[in-house]
Amino acid sequence: MAVTETIFEEDGNIIEVQQLGLSMGNSRILEAIDTCIEANCMTSILGPNGAGKTSLLRCISGAYRHYQGIINFKRISIRDYSLIELAKQRAVVNQSSQLSFPFTAMEIVMMGRNPYLGDNSAKYDMEIANAALQDVDAHAFKDRVFTSLSGGEKQRVQLARALAQIWEQNNSVLFLDEPTSALDLKHQHHILELCQKLIERRALTVIAILHDLNLASYYCDHAILMKAGNIFQYGKSKNILTSNNIETIYDIPESIVKRFHIACA
Repeated sequence: MAVTETIFEEDGNIIEVQQLGLSMGNSRILEAIDTCIEANCMTSILGPNGAGKTSLLRCISGAYRHYQGIINFKRISIRDYSLIELAKQRAVVNQSSQLSFPFTAMEIVMMGRNPYLGDNSAKYDMEIANAALQDVDAHAFKDRVFTSLSGGEKQRVQLARALAQIWEQNNSVLFLDEPTSALDLKHQHHILELCQKLIERRALTVIAILHDLNLASYYCDHAILMKAGNIFQYGKSKNILTSNNIETIYDIPESIVKRFHIACA
């Protein structure tokens, strides 16, 4: 049976991780991580700089293949997926973009349709790209050169590209690395509200690295708290975003937690 023909039950864990380890040169980045990601939910990955959040995201999204341990995506080892199969079932929005060529925003979004080249008409792919740009409130600058856009506009275009990539796929996964870092307040909420709507409409699963604990608490069903390459705690956001956990993870006193109204139990 081909990987793309496997049957996945919506009410299970879409990603399962066992004894995940990762090294970069002489540095140990992740150590013996066991966790799972529930399907059709939004899960945040939280923790201080250097905790291993991006490395974990890159492992479970299939970007890193040199890890130790087991990562199953829809019950199958993520290493068993071809790049095309994986591209049709998950999309990734990285923290920053290094593009320097004069592509327009529309051309960037159309790149999300590359896994389907030859499968559809150009008109069909263009309709999807336009719809994705509308969803992220970026259609007004679709013809502008990508490098001329602000940081927040670039993030929205990259999100539209990712949405276009998994547009037709139910039970797909959207991986976001700090998706709100360059956005104003309006668009922070717009993007996360859009993710919630997509979870309901398309049985999407969203996994996002966030630094704003209030956003994580309000929008995310589950949270993974990381520190020093390990998972400190995983569970429902309302249960684990506590004053004690935040003090421990971020090494800040309770007075700071309260001063900035960080949402916690």
